[in-house]
Amino acid sequence: MSKREGQKLRPLNPAAAILMILFSAILSFCTEAYIVICSGIIQGVNGYKEYISKLIEHLSAAHLVAFFVIIAFVCFMLYFFGKQIGNFIYKFRWPIGIGVIILAVIFEISGSSIGLWKDFMPDSVVTDDGVILGQSRAVRSDEWAVHTPMTLSQYYSDFSVFSDIFRGSSTDMYMVYGQPVMDWSIIFRPFQIGYLFLSPAKGMAFYWVGKLVVLILVSFEMGMLITKKNKLLSLTYAAMVALAPVVQWWFGANSFPEMLIYGQGIILCVAIYMETTKYWQRILCGLGFIIAGGSYLLVMYPAWQIPFFYVFLLIGIWVIIERRKEFKFSAKKDIPIIVGSVAIMGACIIAILLRSWDTIQAVMNSAYPGHRVEIGGNGLSLLFKYPGNVFLPIDDAGLTSNQSEMSSFYSLFPMGAILSLLVLFKDKVKDKLLIFMWTLQVFFGIYVVLGFPEFLAKITLLSNSQAIRTVIALSFVNVIMLIRSIAIRKSGIKLYVALPVAAVMAVAMTYYSKRLTYGEYFNYLYVAISIVILAVLFFLALRESKRMQTVFCVAMCLTMLLVGGLVNPVRSGLGVIDDNRLSQAIRQIEQTDDGIWIAESGSWVEGNFIAMNGGSVINSTNTYCNTEMWSKIDPSGQYEEIYNRYAHISISLIKDTPTTIELVQPDLIQLNLNIDDLELLGVKYILTPRELEEFNSEECSFVKVNNEPDFSRRIYEVQYGEQ
Repeated sequence: MSKREGQKLRPLNPAAAILMILFSAILSFCTEAYIVICSGIIQGVNGYKEYISKLIEHLSAAHLVAFFVIIAFVCFMLYFFGKQIGNFIYKFRWPIGIGVIILAVIFEISGSSIGLWKDFMPDSVVTDDGVILGQSRAVRSDEWAVHTPMTLSQYYSDFSVFSDIFRGSSTDMYMVYGQPVMDWSIIFRPFQIGYLFLSPAKGMAFYWVGKLVVLILVSFEMGMLITKKNKLLSLTYAAMVALAPVVQWWFGANSFPEMLIYGQGIILCVAIYMETTKYWQRILCGLGFIIAGGSYLLVMYPAWQIPFFYVFLLIGIWVIIERRKEFKFSAKKDIPIIVGSVAIMGACIIAILLRSWDTIQAVMNSAYPGHRVEIGGNGLSLLFKYPGNVFLPIDDAGLTSNQSEMSSFYSLFPMGAILSLLVLFKDKVKDKLLIFMWTLQVFFGIYVVLGFPEFLAKITLLSNSQAIRTVIALSFVNVIMLIRSIAIRKSGIKLYVALPVAAVMAVAMTYYSKRLTYGEYFNYLYVAISIVILAVLFFLALRESKRMQTVFCVAMCLTMLLVGGLVNPVRSGLGVIDDNRLSQAIRQIEQTDDGIWIAESGSWVEGNFIAMNGGSVINSTNTYCNTEMWSKIDPSGQYEEIYNRYAHISISLIKDTPTTIELVQPDLIQLNLNIDDLELLGVKYILTPRELEEFNSEECSFVKVNNEPDFSRRIYEVQYGEQ
């Protein structure tokens, strides 16, 4: 009899069966409740009691049964075959990840909130926004209204590095928002490569799902370094990073997930390089270092790059120290690889910077964002953001800021600090990684809470990072300290001590979170839920037994699914854009004419809608100042302080008064444009909700191009001279 045939099923413990059934029931209820909440059915209710009543009323019994059966089946399969399943997934984790990406590309699955265009540019033909699960997030306008339209516009410029579509004039598409380009430098934007060879919907699937899968896998490998190859703790670390609220709320723009991939990737390249004695593997690590290092440098968001650089630098130093004795170094072979990798990366970065130097100068010399000098301070409340992150995916009413700005790593602060102190002093383990992380915790903590003198902020380069951004690196440090401490500790806290300590910490963190950060947003229900979740996680983290560690990992992963996994929608395809008749009308015009467009008397997003469909539009988002265009209507430079910035631009046509420019908010300009200035700008087409015939004059007239009565917007061609 073979070993496989001789294996027996794990006996079913009645208590375990009951727990799995209860867990399946609770999770199926939560899943259905989330679907109902995201559907928007519940409206016009007063108070959470009425909200809960309406929620229960709209739950589907059929859905609950289906979810229960599926979840229970998974639970029992894991109970009986969990080890085999886990070993299989671990062994083939990278092929499985690649398979997930391929399936996502085939079915055009992404997490974009682009479905919101169904509401902003409505068309009776478009009845489905493409969302399968969850909801599109209006707050992520920098993704669905800026970044994604810029990406899709590249299909109409042959993926040029400099495109004439955005801003209506030559615009650097590579440097500021990192768009796909048909150029060698795309190696430093690896997740954009899919767009070059795939349809827009499939390219978007590769971009979104590829980033998520690679972030999970790279974080897991990083976790294996931190935890001394503890697989379950590594998985927990991967969940705490990849599903962190701040990662998910900022997933589609600003390259924050990519930065975590590249930073951790550099460390993994260093670790593997020092472990292996095979030089073909060391050469591959050198290539990985070139791509990951160059990609990190080109994220071009110093507010996060700089504090996270300190984190990755110290972890890298720790890796080198830990592996220095086993490292087999050959000057003849290793020096060319190391020096060559750094030199090649440096040469590539210099070439890219020289190509985009004018763009960099324009951004640095702008009024916004420009060159800011931050000194930190007044950030105590920022340390208490994470408890409320549980509720951000389902409720934004009453928040003191938007969900993205309120998001953080769900780090269980200050548990990581407490456990690390126990390891360092009670267990007397002089762990260098924990010491390095404590150094960063103090360093970042002083900057965030008290602030630095200006000279020190400049020396450390933190002058480029606001406290609200640096605190994210601080919370990431706390994640590392937490996971590392649990992995290497030798003792835990007694039950009779852990219970009250966990309860007190949960109450304290929730209290300060409400008092300093969330205010009235934290109603009694949210306070109670927060205390329960934190008390359970704190208690499990304090206990040292293997069983408690397993339960902690499972509970933490489930919590991350709640706080981060529910943020972005699961959607399929781009029918919401492709099927829109206004999109089709713009594309049809662009096939025969390449005239300049403006969007008039609507939201600032409408200019980007034109650009997304191939129109060269002046008031699409100006990622940096279009000096040539502005000088035509403001030759004296009277309004330069207003328009010399990253800006969304709303245009309203006027007739009897001169053109004026107003700053509505730091990144939004209102241009009141006299029709006599249209010819100066070379405008040929206008997208507007208004009838423009009233503006007809001897100088210019407006001829309606689309005559469909149910269109939400009208397209006019501008004709200059006598009518």
